[in-house]
Amino acid sequence: MKKILALACLVMVLLVSGCTTTGRKAEIVDNNGLVINDFYIDPETAEANDEVVVHMEVENKGWTTATNVDARLYGTGFATSVSPSQTQFIGTMRAPDLYTDPPIPGDLASKDWVMTVKKFPEGNRYPFPLYLRVFYDYKTSGSAVITAYNEDEFKRKAMKQDLEAPIVVSNSKGTPVKVLVTGESPVKVDLDSDSDTATYRITISNVGDGVPITNDENGLVKGRIELIGDAEFAGCMGKDVSGKIVDFDVKLGKREQARRSCTIKFSKSTWQTIPVEPIQLMFELNYKYYIEKEGTVHIIGG
Repeated sequence: MKKILALACLVMVLLVSGCTTTGRKAEIVDNNGLVINDFYIDPETAEANDEVVVHMEVENKGWTTATNVDARLYGTGFATSVSPSQTQFIGTMRAPDLYTDPPIPGDLASKDWVMTVKKFPEGNRYPFPLYLRVFYDYKTSGSAVITAYNEDEFKRKAMKQDLEAPIVVSNSKGTPVKVLVTGESPVKVDLDSDSDTATYRITISNVGDGVPITNDENGLVKGRIELIGDAEFAGCMGKDVSGKIVDFDVKLGKREQARRSCTIKFSKSTWQTIPVEPIQLMFELNYKYYIEKEGTVHIIGG
């Protein structure tokens, strides 16, 4: 009997900690990393000295491991105590693995807050909003491939009516911040001048359900672009830079975009002997992000 009870307890621990895949689907959602699956307040109406429990469950449904994950509950002024604490640390949450058989879901975590209700004056029913926020560190990897031809190759392609080479942009799936690159492609590199340039629009978008808050600064996202290919920057993301790497910051509110430009310079001496080459912009965006849920507990005075 003791062995059966011990086994039952072990199974319950595994279920709560997310160590088993039973009953859970491994999936990636397009525009979020962590997702709050469940949030409730029990009971929603309480009196003095009652216990109110807030429960939440969060899962990594993005493409990237989330680090420094914690859950914070705000609006607990109606309580004499909050147990175990207003902020609960979760740690690292791994992303789903869709390439194993069977696929493995992302890490799952659940937390509870237990609060004892204060006494309030009789004759009223007092609403107290509660706000749950889950914070996590995340990153977006992206790239844009731009096809470039020297002037002679461009003419040959035009004669063959074979100039279809749009910019190919890819982003990490399951990330709340994404990149878009628009502009000229294919590029014709002019060989009659010392150098030629092409300018591109870079759009960084917050497509998730929350807001970045990197370094405790609302909206902050920190990024880097690396250029791969026989070219270099001639000003990028609002900075007077050259070379192949630029570091930058942007700020994004909920569902907001930041638009910048990057100019790429092609050297005549290099491109005289290169008919065609892909120019690749590699993006890495790093940020702390939070998502939230809210509800209300009603306290009856008396």
